[in-house]
Amino acid sequence: MFHHMQITTKTAIVFTIMVGAGMTLISCKKSSDQNGRINRQRVPVVNVLVVQPRPADEMADAVGTLLPAEEVELRPEVPGKIIELNFREGSLVRKGQLLVRLKDDDLEAQMRKTNLQLDMAEKDEFRKRKLLEIQGVSQEEYDAALHLVNTLRADLDLLKARLDQMRIYAPFDGKIGLRSVSPGAYVSPSTVIATLQQTNPMKLEFSVPERIAYGVASGKPLRFTVGDSKTVYSGTIYATEPGIDPSTRSLKARALVSNPEGKLMTGSFARINLLLEHFPEAFVIPAQALVPKLDGQMVYLIENGLCKSSDVDVTMRTDSSVVVTRGLKTGDSLIISGLLQVRVNAPVNVMPSGKTN
Repeated sequence: MFHHMQITTKTAIVFTIMVGAGMTLISCKKSSDQNGRINRQRVPVVNVLVVQPRPADEMADAVGTLLPAEEVELRPEVPGKIIELNFREGSLVRKGQLLVRLKDDDLEAQMRKTNLQLDMAEKDEFRKRKLLEIQGVSQEEYDAALHLVNTLRADLDLLKARLDQMRIYAPFDGKIGLRSVSPGAYVSPSTVIATLQQTNPMKLEFSVPERIAYGVASGKPLRFTVGDSKTVYSGTIYATEPGIDPSTRSLKARALVSNPEGKLMTGSFARINLLLEHFPEAFVIPAQALVPKLDGQMVYLIENGLCKSSDVDVTMRTDSSVVVTRGLKTGDSLIISGLLQVRVNAPVNVMPSGKTN
């Protein structure tokens, strides 16, 4: 009987151990399953953009003022009385057109008198030159006759110059403004008779900050609007100042603008959109994909299911996108969402197509 009880006790102990081991195995399996689910749940799910190059333009905004291509105030060179005003206010005039004539009767009379004297002197010089050839007159007599001819010619040139000072001609094609004098008025060199402007083409003057001055150069196109008008005009930069203005830290430039219909007016305020640089193949990515760091910026990529970082250089930025010049290549899978959840070298799941975070 004692032997039977000993066997029963051993059997119970073995059974207890087996049950305990089974419970332990079940508990470990449940714990392992739970940990697997937790790990799978902790892998971030992100949206990606497959990077492809495309053309991009770096643009900048500026403000400017329309100026005439040429402008001059019409003033007399000498004092005098106006006897002719040969233009209408606001009219177009041609280069070389006589606009204003001052009283010049005395100069006209002197010119007629000098011409007569010159005619007689030239005939006398001709006769004495022929006589000199046959020694009919002395060299001194001929020299005196030639000197008189040269003197009268110089006097005539002087009178012509003085006569030109009594007249004002249009120095270029343009539009003349309002006149400030009337025929018969006495004017002096300080009197502005009217203003002449060349308005086709026109100049557009503007300044840009030093940080984008590199993109402003002769030959580059620009577009602009004037006032409240929605009409977009175009022009081409033709010149810039040689350097940055140290007082404003800006660069002044000018563009030529065609104005054949005369719709643009000098002095108008212009809102300018100018091309700084054209990138034939650029990587344009969403601005939210950039991650700032102490020494620059970086982005997150997916490689073989893992998150990787890449330092990038950015040349152009807008409210919604940036142009990357270094750090990306065609076909890269760029992470554009869930940036706060990802970790470098950690696994990442891609959001299925058609879903968003």
